[in-house]
Amino acid sequence: MTPLNILIVEDDDVDMMSVERAFNDLHLCNPLTRATDGQEAWDKLMTPEDSVGDDCPDIILLDLNMPRMGGAEFLKKLSDLDIRLDSEIFVLTTSDSDQDIINAHKYPISGYLLKSDLVEGLREAIGDLDKQWMLVK
Repeated sequence: MTPLNILIVEDDDVDMMSVERAFNDLHLCNPLTRATDGQEAWDKLMTPEDSVGDDCPDIILLDLNMPRMGGAEFLKKLSDLDIRLDSEIFVLTTSDSDQDIINAHKYPISGYLLKSDLVEGLREAIGDLDKQWMLVK
């Protein structure tokens, strides 16, 4: 069984370091790939014909507020094209606004994680993942 590949879609370097620190705190050593906005993530995931590429990550941590294409726009584009990734998508944000939470759950996400409580949020998200998946500890 191979370790899960994780794509972090995050534009802020400090927040990215926080994600890496949270993974270290949880003793997770899974491969992390970074995209700095939704457009870069789209380009990594999709072919030029807007179909899913061969190298789709198992988990995507998606920030909501980014330049060029934010997380909400990314999710809307997936939905508009009726594309279903084989990835578990978790929104990763500073916003605990009820409206942002409601809007994010209009799309097929697996969870909504607050950056202010990242270690506990990741711990819960990981606990909810299917047992057949392998997280490297």
